[in-house]
Amino acid sequence: MIQLQLPSELATAHRSRLIQLFLLCGAISGPLAVLVITIDGFLRPGYSPISQVVSDLGIGENAWILNTTLVVSGQLSMLFALGFFQAMRPWIGRRRLLASTSLLLLTGTGIVDAGLCTEYRPVHTLSFCVAFGGLSIALWLIGLHLRRDRAWRGYGWYSLISSLVLVLLILTLLLLLFMDVLPTSMMQGTGLTERLLLVVACAWPVVTGCRLIGRSQTQQAGEAAGASAERFDLALLGRKPVAHRVTSGSHGVTAEQSQHMPGRLSQELAAPVKAHVPLSTEAA
Repeated sequence: MIQLQLPSELATAHRSRLIQLFLLCGAISGPLAVLVITIDGFLRPGYSPISQVVSDLGIGENAWILNTTLVVSGQLSMLFALGFFQAMRPWIGRRRLLASTSLLLLTGTGIVDAGLCTEYRPVHTLSFCVAFGGLSIALWLIGLHLRRDRAWRGYGWYSLISSLVLVLLILTLLLLLFMDVLPTSMMQGTGLTERLLLVVACAWPVVTGCRLIGRSQTQQAGEAAGASAERFDLALLGRKPVAHRVTSGSHGVTAEQSQHMPGRLSQELAAPVKAHVPLSTEAA
């Protein structure tokens, strides 16, 4: 019977590790991309991270660095979306979770397209809107649901606030890029605005991944402890006598006979013993 349970336990453990790996992909993709973009900007002669957008690094000398980073980061983000779907199934309804996961996958797809298409192609701007617009909507849907759960209330409000900040930064950046309605002094901060947008967008997968990985490890440790205790009980029962049969003619199963039985099983088998003790007294 124990051997029949082992494949199921191993499959559950492998599935849990795979989910944790996917969540870790999303947690490291954002900070890694920001780090590479920052270093690439410092290495580009004459480039200003305050006034120039990140996409300017995708053309000219060493353009492959940014484009490759975006493609890899987008693929890691899509893996994170799959891990998020599996990890959040107990807490988010199926329809809302499917919608949120689809938007997160769309975000990863937009990042990959932004890396494949250079700055001056219309698809590049569309990919930008798809990536960050989809992420902001996904965070809004997730936050609306989880803010009503006591265990997830703080995280739910964090997702809602992040969604609103993303929308505000997206609109500001589009105004800076395509419309001359803002002061010239603000126009000089286009690169800084985009980098603030990247920081907010990359922070959410880090917080989410760390929280879900921590919960998964705690749950996995508890299940392992319970399974070990159950194996120990079954192993002892296989070597030692459980109890004498209680019949109408023998009411005297003593506490000494049940004390050899482990933990919970001992208590369960000792319960009928105590129930028979008054009967033997009355019969005497």
